[in-house]
Amino acid sequence: MSSVCAQSEWSDSSVEYLFSATDGTNGCELWMLDKNNVPSLVMDIHPSGDAVPGRELGILAIDTERGTRFFFDADDGINGRELWVSDGTAVGTTMLGDMESGDAIDWTSEITPWMNGAVFTTHGQQGHRIWWTNGSVTTSIWQAPWFSGTVSSDLLNQSTSLSSFGQGLLRGDAFGLWFAAKDAQAGLEMIFLSNDGVLHIHDLQPFGDSSPSQGLSVDGGFVVAASDGTGRQLAKLDYNGGHQWLTSLTREGTTTPVSVMAPAFGIQQLGDTIVFDAVHRGADATLFGYALSTGVLEELSTNILAPGHSNEVVSDGTTIWFDCVLGHTGMELCQTDGTVSGTSLTIDLMPGISTSQPRSMAFVDSTLYVLAQGLDDSGTNSGHALWAIEGNTATLVLDVWTGVGNDSNAGTYGSLRTTSSHLLFIADDGQHGHELHQYLRPSIRDQWMVWD
Repeated sequence: MSSVCAQSEWSDSSVEYLFSATDGTNGCELWMLDKNNVPSLVMDIHPSGDAVPGRELGILAIDTERGTRFFFDADDGINGRELWVSDGTAVGTTMLGDMESGDAIDWTSEITPWMNGAVFTTHGQQGHRIWWTNGSVTTSIWQAPWFSGTVSSDLLNQSTSLSSFGQGLLRGDAFGLWFAAKDAQAGLEMIFLSNDGVLHIHDLQPFGDSSPSQGLSVDGGFVVAASDGTGRQLAKLDYNGGHQWLTSLTREGTTTPVSVMAPAFGIQQLGDTIVFDAVHRGADATLFGYALSTGVLEELSTNILAPGHSNEVVSDGTTIWFDCVLGHTGMELCQTDGTVSGTSLTIDLMPGISTSQPRSMAFVDSTLYVLAQGLDDSGTNSGHALWAIEGNTATLVLDVWTGVGNDSNAGTYGSLRTTSSHLLFIADDGQHGHELHQYLRPSIRDQWMVWD
């Protein structure tokens, strides 16, 4: 495993885990962990090199009409980096089309689930384009199979003024597809395509680009971070092209609008409250809560800095956990329930100014699991290992390389993943290098093993 060969995805529906790995013979290729927890090479996509599955888009499992399909980008050594699909078998693993003469997928590409398939963007000699696929049919989004001929014709005409699709933002929900794109008249703005084929352009910044980034589907529309012409704020978009600016944050002690909105923690929702980060004093972001029903905005903590700076946040629907920095602790774990009183340090795994440096988190069985450093029962630094946190109590549940001075560096590559029974992560046990490890959750039975 390495920094570019550590993508993975679990499907609850098919009970399969697909991941990228190298066995020293086939290069970085696509592997599967089956229902019996046995790893096997799915396909050597690039026989003379490294396919590096999911390097740009990751691996995304979607339940289609024909069953679960895994979508990922890969390079077969002939057609460049394109989008591929797999059902977990070699015969069911195929490229979805040679979209460009070279690479069609690059760092600007995006992918999201929508309408029992995936919407993705490509970038090449033909510019940025946007597609829909279910693994069997791949077509321009404007000619998606559920649109009538008349609807498709209208969409094709409207799309001629659009370019730079999905630049930093592409999300599908139950009502339609939200994405950023550049309109010839409006500039770089948010676009909404409804499930029945109605296209709306949200011109948030009439005198320039609103350059939307970070977004979240909410009841009645979509909340997005964007420029209003003076700074960056949160706006709520409706399904008909209308919008309402939610915030008017300024730098502390000034009338200057903030310019950094939702840089790391992003935009999350807990009940009626939108929780987000913004820089309004100094150089570090802090957390804010915005009540959708009342319009009340408040800073949730002045002491917790850089929320979500290094990891994706984790939520159980009532609480959000995230990495944070406090002056007296270093980087640790914090939490919020969307209120000032409920925003605090979760636990200090490395007491004092030392940092636990959490790398990846998962919430399952009413327990928060985290790959981080901490002091074990003997007061020894565990190095990066798997910890379980319940309330304000932390327990070291799996350290694959024990001993003073040893560090498995769990979470250096890849993420902590949950399956129907296990937690999966990449770590070094001191003998095999960075390999995939599993932890059978206590709700079933404690055990662990390593695949080499």
